[in-house]
Amino acid sequence: LIDANPLAPMDPGVIFNMGLMAEKTNRTAEAVAAFQKLVDIKYSEPYLYSRLSSLYLEAGQSDRALQVLETGRKNFPTDKDIMITELNFYLNQNKLDLLVDKLNSAIALDPANAELYFVLGTTHGELIKLDSTNATSHIDAAVSAYNKALEIEPNRFDINLNAGALFYNTAIEINKKMNALPLEAEAQYEKYKEERNKLYGQALPYFEKAFQLDSTSTDCMIALKEIYVRLGQTAKADEMKKLLGN
Repeated sequence: LIDANPLAPMDPGVIFNMGLMAEKTNRTAEAVAAFQKLVDIKYSEPYLYSRLSSLYLEAGQSDRALQVLETGRKNFPTDKDIMITELNFYLNQNKLDLLVDKLNSAIALDPANAELYFVLGTTHGELIKLDSTNATSHIDAAVSAYNKALEIEPNRFDINLNAGALFYNTAIEINKKMNALPLEAEAQYEKYKEERNKLYGQALPYFEKAFQLDSTSTDCMIALKEIYVRLGQTAKADEMKKLLGN
């Protein structure tokens, strides 16, 4: 019909169905053309904004993907699919500082979504590496986000593992500083040791919960063995060593 009479008006619903059929038959270019036509005429269907953005992103056209997302968010500010697509966009583009703001906005709309808190915690965890001058504030923000996620879904293995790793990895960095000290810096060594062991103690309940949820996790066993050794819990450390075969 379009080929026969390009100027003839066509029902937007028909164009939308054309886009869906093109998408499902792997004719991506035709799907993009149909969906973009609908975006241009401000068609009121949230799906096309999230899907068209994803199609543009898959084609390496990140600028167009973002443009569609921003239009979708403006037209449908409370749509969760558009919101999740937007979060994935910023995550894939490694724009973590912008992602934090987007996540907080998303959480305001969906405060019972544990996954949003989990991603927020993970994002702050990554920002610790990129923004070391504000590492403490990122650690605090990450812990807060993980704890909120666990209030909603306490039996999530991945959230417990990540929360434990946050403290554990920070303790490992302090351990490196301890090993680099000269022998005469005994006072500084003890100070670092106290700080490190406090972090290990904070990591412990998260790892123990994660291990309870998945007793085959080697990551949990390795972390627990290290923590038990450092905190002087010899029997538990030996149990982990036995499970690890060493």
